[in-house]
Parts: sequence; C-alpha cells; structure tokens
Amino acid sequence: MTDIAPNSRRLEKPPIVEVLLAICGPSTADWNVATLPRTIQSALPEYPEVELFNAASVNIQILPETSSPGGLPATATGEFADRGWHGIRLATKGPERAVVIQRDHVVLSWLAPYPGWTALIDEMLRIWSVLGPILQFSKVDRVETRYVNQLDVPIENGWVDFRSYYPGIGEAPAGLAWGPFLNQMVLGVPNDSTTHVTLVRMAQPAANTLASTVPLVLDLVATKLESGSTDETRLRAVFERLHDIKNQVFFASVSEKYTELCKP
Repeated sequence: MTDIAPNSRRLEKPPIVEVLLAICGPSTADWNVATLPRTIQSALPEYPEVELFNAASVNIQILPETSSPGGLPATATGEFADRGWHGIRLATKGPERAVVIQRDHVVLSWLAPYPGWTALIDEMLRIWSVLGPILQFSKVDRVETRYVNQLDVPIENGWVDFRSYYPGIGEAPAGLAWGPFLNQMVLGVPNDSTTHVTLVRMAQPAANTLASTVPLVLDLVATKLESGSTDETRLRAVFERLHDIKNQVFFASVSEKYTELCKP
C-alpha cells in the first residue's frame, strides 16, 4: 500500500453482513446501576430493547504434583469473582442495529442490509453526541471500523479454487487440496505508526454434501490508536480515513472474479 486516497470504487451488491464502529476511551461518569441505565435508555429511545450485563473474572491456579513423572499438573483451584454491572446493550425492535456501551467504549453494530457509509457514520456520531454529556469521556484512545463480508461462491467440478477469489493466499501443500481455511494478516499503513488493518480471509465448510456453494468470509478491522480529543469533527475525519483504508485493502484482497459475484 502506498498513499491512502479516497477510494471511489463501490460494489453494486456488497456482501456485507455486519459493520461495527467503535470509539474507545475512559468514561468519567458515575456508573451507578440505579440511575445511569435509565438515563442512557431515555437518551436513545430509537433503541428500546435493553439488556444490562455484568463483568466477571476467574482466577485458576494449577498446582504441579512434583512426585509425578515430569511434574504433571495434578490439581487445580479456581476462584470466580463477579465484578458487578459493566455495561448496557440497546437494540432496535428489529435485529438490524444495536449499541453496546461499556466503561471504556461505545460500539454501533449494523446488520445487513448495509445502509451505506453516510448513514452509518452519521448515526454513530449522533449517538456519540447524545452520550457524550452522559458518559463524560475524557479522551479517545482508539477508533475502529470492522466490516464482515460473506460471499457464497459456486463449487465448480467438485471443488473451489480459492486463489481465484483471494489473490496472494499461497499454495496448498503438495498432494493436498484446499479445504476450509483461515488466513490472517496485520497490515501497517505507510508513514502512520498509529494505524493498522487486521485482514482475515477464510473459507467455511459447505452447508452439506449437496451444497452448490461455499461461503467465503472476509473480515476487515481498521484501527487508529491515538490519544485525542472527543471532538465530533475530529472523529469524523478519523472514521473517514479508516473507511478509505478499509476500501483500499478490501479491493486489493479480492479478485475481479469475486467482485463479479457482487453484481445484482
């Protein structure tokens, strides 16, 4: 990847199944379970389905049995600790949108059908502006976009040549055929040590022996790690840049054969 410029290329029928946008930083509000959930719910009436959740930790100690051959572990002790109320999940009546709020982040999840980038970023920043005075985030440490794509590709002559959809994934070992796989890469951005992309390309098993397609999943996470202000204008600029980077990585990671299947 060289210079990151806005990518105007778009798919007519993007195979996006879920998008997540996240803003992370420390909340300085009083996380009182008796009052804060009601305040959040009142501020976001578009998300009437509400669920509170707790955090927990488990401490496990494995005690070696020194008298056994090789000192193999013989006993283990565990301690469970309930850390109390940790966050809230709000969702629309339909399953398409949800907001997850914890002490250190706000995440918007939007399921298919994809509404388009403008609607997505506008809703994320609207939620941020509503929650800002309530949660009192002192700064932003991380901004992240995640796009999960799933495309069903045809089985041809009993198999799928995954290299024809995912360029650069390499060869199967001699004498073996490609089966379900997962290929993960962490990519840096030139001249920007605070930004990286995690690219996961995988092929899942066919639904059954009679299936005519195999699902390919491409999971792209673009992350900006930088302590900065909570200003909405700044956050929009960061999200726009991450979106451009995501687009460039996506189109560099799939073939024309892949994009041909993304037409109506």
